[in-house]
Amino acid sequence: MSSHVPALPPVCRNCDGDIVGKHVMYSYDGLEEHEVHLHMQCKDAWVERTAPECDWCGKKIMEEKVKVRCQRLKGVVHRECVGHFTASKDLIGCGYCKGVVSANTGGIEVEHNDIKTIVHPDCEADFLHDKCERCDHCADPMLDTVVQITDPHSYGTAKLHPTCVAPFKLLHCPTCLECRNKILSTKYSLMGNAAFHDECLRRHQLKE
Repeated sequence: MSSHVPALPPVCRNCDGDIVGKHVMYSYDGLEEHEVHLHMQCKDAWVERTAPECDWCGKKIMEEKVKVRCQRLKGVVHRECVGHFTASKDLIGCGYCKGVVSANTGGIEVEHNDIKTIVHPDCEADFLHDKCERCDHCADPMLDTVVQITDPHSYGTAKLHPTCVAPFKLLHCPTCLECRNKILSTKYSLMGNAAFHDECLRRHQLKE
C-alpha cells in the first residue's frame, strides 16, 4: 500500500521562510533556470541584495546597466557612469550609445555646433539625428531646408519645415478684431492689444 507524501512548500530565497499562498518568481537575467521563489514582500530586498555594484561608483545598479567589454576592459556600470569608467582606463565612450569605442568597434569623430564627439560608426546617423534642430510646429527634426519666421507681437521667432509654415501661422497668428480672420502676414496694425489687417483698421476707425 503506497502512502502519499505531501510536497514541501517552496522556500523564499531571501528570508528562507516557507511560502504559502501568493509569491513571485524572479530571475536576475530573465532566464527561467535562474528563477528563485520569493515572498511578495521580499522581492525588493532580494533584488537590491543581488544587484551588481557599478565598477565605477560602487553603488548598486537597480535599473539599466551597461556591460563594458573589450580586449582591455571589462565591467558593469550605470549608463551615466560609462564615460567616467572608460576615461579612467584611457578608453572612450561613444557619445550616443555610451558603449566603449575600442579597436574592435572603431570610432569616428563628428562635429555639431563646433563640438567634436567620438561615436561608433553605426551610431553616427542616430547621434546627428538626435542633435537636429526641431521644427517649432511638428517637433520633427529639420534635416534639410529651415524656414525662420518672426512676429515680435505674437509667437516671436519660429523655425519650421517649409510645409509647416502655413499650419503654424493658422495656429499662432493673431486674429483680426474687425474681420475675425487670421492675419497671415507679419505686417499688420495694432490698436492697444488688438490686431488688425491694415485695411480692416481703417474700416474699424470709420465706425467709431
